[in-house]
Amino acid sequence: MALEKVCIEEIMNEASLVDSLKVIKDSFITVARELNLTEENCPSNPAFTNLENLKKMKDKEIRMFGLFEEGNQIGFVAIEKANDIFYIERLSVTQFSWGSW
Repeated sequence: MALEKVCIEEIMNEASLVDSLKVIKDSFITVARELNLTEENCPSNPAFTNLENLKKMKDKEIRMFGLFEEGNQIGFVAIEKANDIFYIERLSVTQFSWGSW
């Protein structure tokens, strides 16, 4: 991956949230399966998040960003500021992109 083909963009609309949801779920599902995590025994795991949860985060003014390579989203992060402290949530990179760096 050449850095000039990579960009970070803020996630601003529902279509981008849907794309981000796929990145989040895909990047967390492998470990969830290896640890036998399910939606029933670990509902807060990002592998089991849903569009409604992302919308709630947006409503709380948590900013979301996607990492894009040649127009395809390959990463995601949500950043929340609370009392001058920044929290990083749902940091995700798709597995197929790991070897390209």
